[in-house]
Amino acid sequence: ACIDPDGTRLNEGWFAGTLSRPDYGREFYRPAPDEQVEWTFPLAYKELYFDRVLPETLVLMRLIDEVQPTFMCSLHNGEFGGVYYYLSHPADELYPLLHAIPEHLGVPLDTGEPEAPYVPQLAPAIFGHASIAEAYEYRVQLGLDPTGDMVTGTSSGDYASRYNTFGLISELPYWGHPDAADTSPSEVNYASVLADRGKGLSELGEILSAVLADASPELRIDSPHLRASRQFAPHFAEFGEQERLRSELPENDRAATIAEVFTGYDIVHCFRMRYGGMMLRALEVEIRAGNGTPAIRAAHARLEAAYQAWSREVLAGTQPSTMPIAALVGVQFGAILAAASYAGDRYGPASLDSSERSG
Repeated sequence: ACIDPDGTRLNEGWFAGTLSRPDYGREFYRPAPDEQVEWTFPLAYKELYFDRVLPETLVLMRLIDEVQPTFMCSLHNGEFGGVYYYLSHPADELYPLLHAIPEHLGVPLDTGEPEAPYVPQLAPAIFGHASIAEAYEYRVQLGLDPTGDMVTGTSSGDYASRYNTFGLISELPYWGHPDAADTSPSEVNYASVLADRGKGLSELGEILSAVLADASPELRIDSPHLRASRQFAPHFAEFGEQERLRSELPENDRAATIAEVFTGYDIVHCFRMRYGGMMLRALEVEIRAGNGTPAIRAAHARLEAAYQAWSREVLAGTQPSTMPIAALVGVQFGAILAAASYAGDRYGPASLDSSERSG
């Protein structure tokens, strides 16, 4: 069974063979945030409200309500660096196992930057659940618009929390790099890493937004690539501003670890490849359909030139090792067995008293 066959089909171009990161980016697709099954569960928090539940999401809601799972897992793509996990609850006994499984299979951990600064760290490369509410409050603390680009609902993990479900998310890399697991101090200031990342993300947002603005008046095909590009492009300017503000916080004036330097800079490369490649696909849909107007071709040429420059930058660095599929699946499978065994009688409806269940 596949909950998102359209998304699967639109990523088929990179499924076979060993691709470079630029080649992967040219075949990459991620749905617009409000078209993602995982992120369209109902949400109501302060100024945030979302009820445009997708039919596929409704299927998952009904399934979660029917099963009331003790354990639920999601398998994610961390892309580059190493393995990291999210857990819905602290689980001290589980951390050594989640570290040992990838080590046994030769896949590095990723001990660098978490995906968001408000995500709690439970252990190296193991993080707690990060909710939309926490993202909202963190933006408020930084003086940013707490609604911002949040056009989505909440996640399956949030929805299942009503049943005290123990949740595991495994983030696996296609390419590994030893720096992702190196916690020794570097000679780089952490605030500088944040400032540089903020600048790179803001520049990416400016380029993607400008290309869209130039081409949009003549675009005629409402492709999924275009819908996604229109929602993601402005996100990078907001993300960049967040990182700029973080770089000014006194607690970030310290030496960064090698892993923090690696993940701090690589997120810019990652987003350039992913979302630059996806926007190129959106423009190519128009051109191949016969709508290759001068404005669309000029926008495509501009973005293609930027993408080639970004690709050269990615390929100029230390090249990563491609992770064997068997090792990645082994990490996922081992983590699932370990977490399911741990959850056991600790979580799920049976672990709630009657008053909690009725509430």
